[in-house]
Amino acid sequence: MRSLVSIKGMKRNKILIIVPSLKAGGAERVLSFLSKEVDKVKFDVLLVVVGFEKDATYETGPNVVFLKEERLLFAIPKLVNAIFRFKPRIIVGSIVHVNIFLGLLKVFLRGKKIVIREASVISKMSKYTSHRLIFNPNLIRWIYGKADMIICQSYDMYNDFRNHYGIQGKRLTVINNPITQANSSTKKTFVKKNVPPVKFITIGRLSEEKGHIRILNQLAKITFEFEYTIIGEGPLKDSIFEIVHRFGLSDKVKYIPHTHDVIGQLENHHLFLQGSFVEGFPNSLLESCVSGTPVLAYSAPGGTNEIIEEAVNGYMVDDDEAYFRILNNPDAYVHLDRLKIIESVDVKFSPERILSQYERLFEEI
Repeated sequence: MRSLVSIKGMKRNKILIIVPSLKAGGAERVLSFLSKEVDKVKFDVLLVVVGFEKDATYETGPNVVFLKEERLLFAIPKLVNAIFRFKPRIIVGSIVHVNIFLGLLKVFLRGKKIVIREASVISKMSKYTSHRLIFNPNLIRWIYGKADMIICQSYDMYNDFRNHYGIQGKRLTVINNPITQANSSTKKTFVKKNVPPVKFITIGRLSEEKGHIRILNQLAKITFEFEYTIIGEGPLKDSIFEIVHRFGLSDKVKYIPHTHDVIGQLENHHLFLQGSFVEGFPNSLLESCVSGTPVLAYSAPGGTNEIIEEAVNGYMVDDDEAYFRILNNPDAYVHLDRLKIIESVDVKFSPERILSQYERLFEEI
């Protein structure tokens, strides 16, 4: 682990990446991956984590600093110190409150490029947060407009910035999230197709925008034998499992707060269920395709439509009726070719391809 005292600038193209924590989450996973895998010949990267090393879910390279603060507000002096000691040419932030901090700091950072990587479709996500102030449209428009570049994970996000916040296209670029958990097994161990029960799975934060409750509403109507695995933690946990109990599904639902074997879990299920009302870019859905497990999702802004290929790796539907129609017909998904599901994403979202897009951006900005 790198200490602030030992930070010394050696390479011309220095990049400092700020994340609130390395707890389980899409932004944390992608930025920790980027900090480890970006070309070290071209770039000197320092990952600065506001939170604590003990909470880290993802592996990090040697160039990481944990500020050991509970909140970004308390970490500001340490962040400023890290910036001025490391002397980066580019500063990368993700998650709204970090991005707002960088926007406000921009006036004091002459000669430094601010790159914001947004984690959600803000105009839609604002309906599902209690932090309404930081999602204020005027604040977003003003702060994000100060960034030198905004990385959008999906074209839905790109269009949201242009249409709702008036951000110029020249300040926006689309870079999808990469595959970071590859299916490396040479002998595939997919769940058997013709053996009941049918196995469903959802991985994601237990929060309102993820739509677990509308998935449960559909599962409650199924009459064939099934199992449903929920992986994730979040503020809606008690409400979700109260509904599980109310629907009489307790003996069918398995709960796992967190797993390090995401691909292994996905391989052992027939169908990944996504209920989200909004996404940034659905990492768990992508990982399901990487594992060869097909997906069923509601149409929602945030990149789902950039991953799903109809009847190849899954289905995306507009309403509850269409969702249940597919859910209730195992033949529609159990017999999909799992190797073709993997092939549908392994090149398009390969780490090499996505890393090259980030590196090109860092060189050209």
